[in-house]
Amino acid sequence: MPKFFTKTTKHGVPIRIMILQSSIVTISALLITFTSGANADFAFNVSLAVTTAQYLMVYMIMLIAYIVLKRRHEDYHRMYYMSKNPNTSIAIAILALIITVIAFFVTFVPA
Repeated sequence: MPKFFTKTTKHGVPIRIMILQSSIVTISALLITFTSGANADFAFNVSLAVTTAQYLMVYMIMLIAYIVLKRRHEDYHRMYYMSKNPNTSIAIAILALIITVIAFFVTFVPA
């Protein structure tokens, strides 16, 4: 991220990125709400799909980060281990990533 977004509060929360993220979500919610007109059901389904897709993208990023950290920094002390065997942990994370990617694409399939 650019240095502009590194400013944090006294609790370590990156305030500028939080404001940007909440602004994007608010603007998209307002657009969906006020531009739907007679298609309220369609707008609801779109907002539901977009929300689901956003959260699934976060999970995909976290799973990729987990796999990378397990491969490159296995020697770091961690408070939690999915499995004592790093290969098992990576295999579980890859399986979760595959399921998450499938769920991401299924989100946009019309009902």
